[in-house]
Amino acid sequence: MYKVVLSHIIIPGKYGELAEWCREADKKRKQENPAYVPPSRFINQYGDSFKVQIEFEHSEMPPEPMNYGSSNQPEFFEFIVPGTTRIEVYKSIN
Repeated sequence: MYKVVLSHIIIPGKYGELAEWCREADKKRKQENPAYVPPSRFINQYGDSFKVQIEFEHSEMPPEPMNYGSSNQPEFFEFIVPGTTRIEVYKSIN
């Protein structure tokens, strides 16, 4: 199994809006694709900001780079601090 982990620092005061955006985005994606499975999402508060972590699991490493944050959803970028996005890929140890 492979896990792709994205993390972002959220602009202070935007957590509620981000959570609602995620719920609406998942609902829309599920309507468009009934097989859609939402990623796992976690929030870690520290100091005056929040760090959100989003995890996608794959049975194989995607052969093409996936688009995990696309320009067709620009409203998402209003919630994150520019330059704080990190992407890490993990492979399970069998």
